[in-house]
Amino acid sequence: QGVPRDAAQAIHWFRGAAMGGDGKSQVILGLQYASGRFVKRDFELAYAWVALAAEAPNAPPYAAQIRNALAGHLTAAELAKSQERVRSWKAGQDLQ
Repeated sequence: QGVPRDAAQAIHWFRGAAMGGDGKSQVILGLQYASGRFVKRDFELAYAWVALAAEAPNAPPYAAQIRNALAGHLTAAELAKSQERVRSWKAGQDLQ
């Protein structure tokens, strides 16, 4: 409250929280990539963020359903690439 809305700044903060392992932020960031709202639409990256959230110990209960829905937007090759992004992130690399 009391500050102007700034979509780029919001994405920055959600990304930081998602990188820190916050499941809700990972889902929100994934949904942003799926919708193309405030970021370039990227279903592979959307799937990867939501898949991370679904696998986390503190996973939001709806994360697996969203992950499965996003998988329907990907070819087998794109899904494999997204899953590789998740493995890379777990190994300490960025999803980008």
